[in-house]
Amino acid sequence: MNNIFKMLVLFIIVVLSSCGSDDTSDTTASGNLLVSVRKPNGSPEPNASVIIMPNGRTVLTDASGIASFQNLEIGTYSVLVELSTSSEFYVEGVTIVFDDVVIVENETETLSVELLDGPQPIEEADLDIDFLLADTYAKLRDAFLFDLGGYSMYWGDIGADIAYVNNTSPSTLFSLDRYIFEPSNSIINEVWAIHYRSIRNTNVGLEAITNGEYTSNVGKEENLVQAEFRFLRALLYFNLLKLYGNPVLVSNTSLDVPFLQNRAGLIDLIEEDLVFAEINLENYTTSKVASIQAAQILLGRFYMYLAGFPELDSEKYNLAALQFEKVLNQFNLEANYSNIFNVDNESGNTEVIFSIDFDVTEEQGDGNVGVFWGPLGYSLQDYLLLDPKFIREFFLNEANVQNPVTFPLAIEDKRFYSNVAPFTVQNGLAMDATNTADWRPLKYIGDVTMTPSQYRSSEDFPYMRYADVLLMLAEAENAVNGPTARAYELVNQVIDRSHTSNDFQLENGLNQDEFLSAILEQRRKELCFEGSYKDDLIRNELLSAVIEDFNLRNPDLAKEFAPHKYVWPIPQSEINTNPNIIQNMGY
Repeated sequence: MNNIFKMLVLFIIVVLSSCGSDDTSDTTASGNLLVSVRKPNGSPEPNASVIIMPNGRTVLTDASGIASFQNLEIGTYSVLVELSTSSEFYVEGVTIVFDDVVIVENETETLSVELLDGPQPIEEADLDIDFLLADTYAKLRDAFLFDLGGYSMYWGDIGADIAYVNNTSPSTLFSLDRYIFEPSNSIINEVWAIHYRSIRNTNVGLEAITNGEYTSNVGKEENLVQAEFRFLRALLYFNLLKLYGNPVLVSNTSLDVPFLQNRAGLIDLIEEDLVFAEINLENYTTSKVASIQAAQILLGRFYMYLAGFPELDSEKYNLAALQFEKVLNQFNLEANYSNIFNVDNESGNTEVIFSIDFDVTEEQGDGNVGVFWGPLGYSLQDYLLLDPKFIREFFLNEANVQNPVTFPLAIEDKRFYSNVAPFTVQNGLAMDATNTADWRPLKYIGDVTMTPSQYRSSEDFPYMRYADVLLMLAEAENAVNGPTARAYELVNQVIDRSHTSNDFQLENGLNQDEFLSAILEQRRKELCFEGSYKDDLIRNELLSAVIEDFNLRNPDLAKEFAPHKYVWPIPQSEINTNPNIIQNMGY
């Protein structure tokens, strides 16, 4: 762990103490950790990244210099502290490491980090490029990236008409669902921070390869390693572009140049990185690492983004279609929709093309399936509730969906039974729920008799799969040529997989707008809780209309949407430390 970068080791004062904790919200054996980072004069050090291993959870220190980790599984951890680049104590490549921090049940462990002033002794080690690449992949599992309580929920599946946030959830999450976006929101700040920490990994790796200053025991070709780093950098920057609109562009490790926003330059860099990745990556063998096909699809997604709002460069639809065509017939839809998300089917999955790997060990993963949302009585937190409209659209006759509902349900779409839990869990048993208000999201949860545990699940997150490719290609085809026979065939492939007859294929004779609506309905049912739905609505300039409809149907849950809120504000942590930042319009 200590040879990730050329390290500078800081000598620090460490004080460990225990005190009782009042936090008993988690039913599993757990404890808490408070990390306090202080300057030599005793004042707090804000915006330091505190990372605990092996699960990689990351929290920024607040204005009081405190990072708080709640409900940690009992055991032994390593704690890493990385200072913000704006800190007067920052030195490039430094990570302060504490090993063997023990978390005891119902106790709060306190770790005090006192920074030293003046010159520090240096211990150098060669950069291990294999470890750095593995660490960059691992960062994708972060709680503010592709963990199921992270980016896909914060951005992709709330704030529209699939699910909404329970008012008993943390205020930072609740406010995101209601479009109460503040630069000080801790989630908005944490998501920004983990993206840039991960991007820094890619820049360090790329420069080390260029300069020939690294070691490797794996012996991959340099272009292949560069391609993996560039694929990951493009993926991360693409996220930032969609989330923040005009993020900072950092393509090297130099601290001698100002960090500036450059949307046009960032668009160019993402395209260049993905073109390089497509040329230099290897063909698909596993979804857990970048491949040629993953780069082709991500570049296609990027062109779809540029074709739609806010860029509105419609010529990019043709380029997107060309990318998706390259992977046609190289993969297959899983015959059974539920098998896509079955942890026991990951090695033989024919549909998932790139995934975020949560199989950290053979014994346990570090994901959060069932922790933040899931069936009522099963989920530990119950953050997400389902929009009644989303539920009704699965029924053969929406008008007949009245409480109490009658079982068996009049539903032919098999995706319903993987995506929605029409039951509650009582004493480990699934019990039919006759009130649809008690129905909850279900995807990724295979066995409700097993009690979920925080940071212990091993189900991978399917970032990229073949059904998505078919639907995106149909959308691009429709945008360019209208609803052609080929566009119909692509969408019907996805529909047919989840229905027992052809009666549910798309109606013939749809016009271009009607066909787009049909595609988006299929995307909502097919890809719900996979983090893409809000992107679909923004790209097609439909987010405002969907929210208006939601507000009319749910006046007590009304969202405070405004046209500029298709992106988040630039985080306050960046504004405080970077004098060159221009805040997004409207914030």
